Amino acid sequence: MVPKRFRKENAGAREVKSEVFGDKKARNQLAHTSKNYDNANEQPRKFKNRVAKPKDNGKPKVKKARVYTEKELGIPKLNTAIDPEGAKKALRGKKGKKFVDNDQMNLLVSIVNEKIDSRNASKLEKARQLEMIREQKRKEIEKREAEKEAEIEQKKKEIKKTSRGKSADKVQKKMEELKKKEEGKGNSKKKSVSFA
Repeated sequence: MVPKRFRKENAGAREVKSEVFGDKKARNQLAHTSKNYDNANEQPRKFKNRVAKPKDNGKPKVKKARVYTEKELGIPKLNTAIDPEGAKKALRGKKGKKFVDNDQMNLLVSIVNEKIDSRNASKLEKARQLEMIREQKRKEIEKREAEKEAEIEQKKKEIKKTSRGKSADKVQKKMEELKKKEEGKGNSKKKSVSFA
């Protein structure tokens, strides 16, 4: 897009300037003071800087002594892989956890620790009890599954026996019937009946 040209506001209007800045005579007249006024001898006030300067309280400034680095002094570098015994820093605990060495404070801390330990112990006991209950449930489920499997096996055997038994029974019945027929044929005498 083409940038718009901004018109200068009131381009034809003249600026209003006081004569003091434009006219040298007027400036000189302002500089001249008459002795008739009360404040003729006073010098014009100087404006104070608003930036506050630090107060010295009458103490002389002391320059801080310059601290030189090890490089500037030419001191050889220590082997930092091995810490010397005296230079080891004390191990810090958590910040803000320093207790006063009072008997009452120690007693309070021990009481609180006992409560926390008892809570933890009760949690452990609950966890053990839950584990025992889970094991018992697991054993019951395994027992039920074993019983179901045993019942299924029994039913399978019964079904096999019945299917075999039915066929065996049929064969036996047929054999018995055949034997009866054969026996009946041999023993039976034909009786003749005569009519007169």
